[in-house]
Formats: sequence, C-alpha cells, structure tokens
Amino acid sequence: MKTLIRLLMIVSAVTLHAQISITPLNFAAAKHANDQITITNGSARPVAVTLSARTLGVVDGKLTVLTLAEGVKVKLHETSARIEPLSSHSFDYDIACKRCVTMVIASVTPIEKVNEDASVGMHISLNEATVVYVCEHAKNCRESFKDIFEAPK
Repeated sequence: MKTLIRLLMIVSAVTLHAQISITPLNFAAAKHANDQITITNGSARPVAVTLSARTLGVVDGKLTVLTLAEGVKVKLHETSARIEPLSSHSFDYDIACKRCVTMVIASVTPIEKVNEDASVGMHISLNEATVVYVCEHAKNCRESFKDIFEAPK
C-alpha cells in the first residue's frame, strides 16, 4: 500500500510539472531588476500559486537557497493568485541590490474540489523558480557569478 501511495505521488508531481511553466527562467539586470514572471497553467484543473523570494548562495562549498541577504530589497507586487485551467498569470517584481542572485519561487498547488462526504486527502505542491542576477552592469552579469557557482575541482 505504501508503495502504491508513493507511486501515485510521483505520477501526480510529474504530471503537474509537465503542465506548469514559468518564464523567464533567468534574467539579468543592472543595479535594479524590474520585470515580471509569467506562470502558465496547461492543466485541466485550477491551481493556487504563492510567490516568495530567496537568495541563492554557496555555503560550505554547496549551492544553497537562503533567506534574503542583507542589502537585497525585493518587492513582489502580488504574492498569490488562482490560475484557471489553460490560462496564464503574470507577477511583477522589483529587486534592488549591488550584486546578488535572487530566486523568485512559485509554489504551485492544484485546487481540488472536495465533496462534504469525501476525505480531503493529500496535496502535492510544485516549486518552480526564476533566477534574477543583478550586477553593476547588465552585460555579462550572469557570467560574472560563474566563479562563485562553479563546482570545486
């Protein structure tokens, strides 16, 4: 029974991932990133989306998602939305810092219609992210972080 439940969870997650897309996957800007991400729901069910922002950094030689670093200012104009089937929704954001890598993470959960007699069951959320690089100059901004994120040899 446990194996069947695990298999169903994996199939549900893979199915949801195949039907949700986020664009752009990364974005580079000079000093201040003022842009938007678009989430597309290609499934037959509505989804709930919540946004959060985190800093991407290296801790003990490992790439790690951290709370926002000091000096990074993020404004999410919207932090949640319901996206109907076969629809898209755009979220605006502003990120200001001297030099940082920030992830705007979208947590996507299918909205299930539940009858009064039915048990609620389990919900699976999918996290998708856009990575925003902010530097002194937009040209080669993303590449300037390569030395930080490369695996040690």
